[in-house]
Amino acid sequence: MTWGDAERRVAESISLITGESRHHSYDELIVAPGIRPVLSAIKGQETAGVFQERTVPDAIRLREFLESHSVHHAVVLGSGFIGLEMAEAFGKRGITVSLVDKAPQILPPVDSELAQYFAARIQEQGIDIWLRDTIREIGLGKVYLESGSELAADAVVLALGVRPDLKLARDMGLKLGTTGAVWVDPAMRTSKPHIFAAGDAVEKRDLVTGQRAWWPLAGVANKEGRIAGTNAVGGTAVLKGALGTAIVRVEPYTVAVTGLTEKTTQARGIPYQVLYTIKGDHASYYPGSKDLFAKILFDPEEGRLLGAQIAGQNGVDKRIDVFSTAMSAHMTVEQLGELDLAHAPPFGSSKDSLTITGMAAENLRHGLFQGITSQVLNQWLQESGQDPILLDVRNPDEVQATGGLGDFILMPLDQLRHNLDQVSSAKERS
Repeated sequence: MTWGDAERRVAESISLITGESRHHSYDELIVAPGIRPVLSAIKGQETAGVFQERTVPDAIRLREFLESHSVHHAVVLGSGFIGLEMAEAFGKRGITVSLVDKAPQILPPVDSELAQYFAARIQEQGIDIWLRDTIREIGLGKVYLESGSELAADAVVLALGVRPDLKLARDMGLKLGTTGAVWVDPAMRTSKPHIFAAGDAVEKRDLVTGQRAWWPLAGVANKEGRIAGTNAVGGTAVLKGALGTAIVRVEPYTVAVTGLTEKTTQARGIPYQVLYTIKGDHASYYPGSKDLFAKILFDPEEGRLLGAQIAGQNGVDKRIDVFSTAMSAHMTVEQLGELDLAHAPPFGSSKDSLTITGMAAENLRHGLFQGITSQVLNQWLQESGQDPILLDVRNPDEVQATGGLGDFILMPLDQLRHNLDQVSSAKERS
């Protein structure tokens, strides 16, 4: 659809099949142009077997290609949500996957600790990860990276991300916001009278900060469509905001995020404290318990929850939804620790990982213990030049289940007091 006569409230549509032009009068108009994929000038991307995934027909074309060709190796360019979902889909078909991204980490929407945790585990599933690199050229049966490496590739998916599709908005003269997406008010009205906009092409309001943000996520897009439709027929609905809640799985591992990350908090100059917790998804004495690695950010003065990220195998979706609900209600970490959650050994502990996180965050806020982040530790190491003793105080069965921690010295907590001399001597020998 293209823009017609604003004063007469007439819009012009053009058929992409026949080229036929038609004019439509309207009382209220809703536009939802969505997103467009980020393109890259890669030599050879017109080669058969190269795909971009945006729509259901795109996915069907890829499936038909896989069913009609002998595909043993796939390369995915881009390690965001779509890139990881494609890697999982290839892996389930028994196809070897290489994931390539120019960024220093996979999953840009989460912080580096969660990204590294997730990356290490999906590599164990056979996904080869190439960071700080990109595709220079696509050839027959292989791709050539900027680093000079060559990867076997019977199929290539370009998943470099998306941007708001703004052509229609610009043609209509709609105001764009600070994020570059279409500006709308809480009722989804644009800068033009009688025109509403909704979906991935429009800006959002961050519920935590009140500032403008942009997330191309289906959940909030659908809510915006409902509000735009309600108001276009005379309603008074508003959308208070969103949190950018998102989740992705590369089986059997899942990672999720809601609210602010440490990167966005620092960029906006918002005071915060960080807390990490590792806790089983259900009672440890019940078979099958798997660790959940959680990171939360909260306001040091009021204790208000600002953001949460979780990675693990089971129960990630349940916890991230509770975190999102808590943040929507402007709850504090103290209130988080007081939540009355369902408990039975197969589903959760008497002190669920959410409860433990809230309690520990409240203790940290009141100075009952001191926490340290990996960034602070690295900065201290660089500035002091000292070589600290790094201890892993988990039990051996926990280490066996989740892996060791590099140069950390393993000394179970209940044995630590009686073995301090061994810790010191082990460090001297290292």
